[in-house]
Amino acid sequence: VQEPTDKGHTSWLQTLLDMKQGTRDSLEFLERVKVDLFPDEVYVFTPQGKIIVLPQGATPVDFAYAIHSDIGNTCVGARIDHRLLPLRTLLRNGQTIEILTAPEARPKPIWLNFVVTGKARACVLQHLKQQESQEACELGKTLLDQELKLTGLTWETVPGERLLSILKGFGASSNEDLLRKIGLGQILPKLIAWQLNENMAIPVSDSVSKIYRGCTLRQYYNLTLWSKHINFIWK
Repeated sequence: VQEPTDKGHTSWLQTLLDMKQGTRDSLEFLERVKVDLFPDEVYVFTPQGKIIVLPQGATPVDFAYAIHSDIGNTCVGARIDHRLLPLRTLLRNGQTIEILTAPEARPKPIWLNFVVTGKARACVLQHLKQQESQEACELGKTLLDQELKLTGLTWETVPGERLLSILKGFGASSNEDLLRKIGLGQILPKLIAWQLNENMAIPVSDSVSKIYRGCTLRQYYNLTLWSKHINFIWK
């Protein structure tokens, strides 16, 4: 690597002097220097005057996550230089950003279309994954409760030892995992309801659970009809 020559230093200093002469104050001069020396970064300010450095193309959502994950997760709007602007607005050097939040707000999937920082993208993806799992769990409980009601049971009144055998038979690591699998359509709630009711249950061996686990509704009823037919012939 060649050392910079005196001529190169002189040229660079002359450029700075030219930039200084064309500016009205020190802040404008600093702004021009930052753009010249760091073209891939944008420097913005918090309302308290703290400088936040972000990559070019950053938006208020990236800014919010740079401040704190909780600020990003509850972000609902942004004021840029005291003007309310969309969250997908591209930030420019020297702007002052104020993030508006709401306790009940949550990250939106559409944010993935315009955030550019790794932290913002990771936080949004993590929340969406947690939200999907929670919603699947809630749906699974609703579906299972509907089936259990027909057998005279509720999820809360199922004996613990009975539930443990069901978890093992269907490869679920916990109650929540079982409900999540039901909500995602991987396990049929009617089959679980039958097995949880001691008066209706058939012993679930590993081979039987593997047959039924993950089958579609049509496949399940075909298997059920087939098993009933075999039992009738056997009797």
